Amino acid sequence: MHTDVQSFAVANLLRRPAAVEVAGFVAGFDPTTTSPYVNYATPVPGTEPTARDIDSLIEAFRDTPRSPSGR
Repeated sequence: MHTDVQSFAVANLLRRPAAVEVAGFVAGFDPTTTSPYVNYATPVPGTEPTARDIDSLIEAFRDTPRSPSGR
């Protein structure tokens, strides 16, 4: 993903009501909806997520509770 686009996505997600930074990702959660089009995450530009980072991100989704798969 182009860095400018990804940087915009990170900035946008950080403005969400319940933003979370976890293991090189930013997840933007909105407690008023479970929509996967509103509640999603993106890697922070320049990071290279590991399998452990992805596991941490999945756990953050489950803690909200939101589905990491969008279902």
